[in-house]
Amino acid sequence: IACSTSKETTVDDVLSWEQKAKEHGFESMHLQAIVIHALTLKVSAEAGERRLREMIRMGIIPNVVLYATVIHAVAKENVKAAEGLFDEMIAQGIEPNNHCYSTLIHANAEAKQPQRAESWLKDMISRGLTPDVANYNSMIHACALDGDLEASVEWLKFMIRAGVKTSHTAT
Repeated sequence: IACSTSKETTVDDVLSWEQKAKEHGFESMHLQAIVIHALTLKVSAEAGERRLREMIRMGIIPNVVLYATVIHAVAKENVKAAEGLFDEMIAQGIEPNNHCYSTLIHANAEAKQPQRAESWLKDMISRGLTPDVANYNSMIHACALDGDLEASVEWLKFMIRAGVKTSHTAT
């Protein structure tokens, strides 16, 4: 359903597909992840968030993947709302993953809020998560967008000192 390009996908299309999957015995958190992904990708971030809230009202506690999917979609439109979802996820006792942080760091970079991006990277580290190249690249990008080349270079040095390797090697 998420890859369909023949027409505009509606909420009804996604729910119809979900019903068919359930009729074939496929009902799990994985199905919820697919549905939320389809809603956020093909319909709107708002549709994915509504589905997440509906799950919670039904007593189904979403996992980090579901929250990360919605946080990612919402962050493209409203960084503060995405940060609120992140806080809600933490309040539910769900530990964030690198993708959650990468999304918030990148969204704040794009919003030209390097201090917020930095606070998310530091929060990530304080929670015992190890930033990866995507996390550092988003931080470097945040500083560059703000015109702070010196800070970009410092974050690059920090990444190198931390032993984070890029996927490319010089030849």
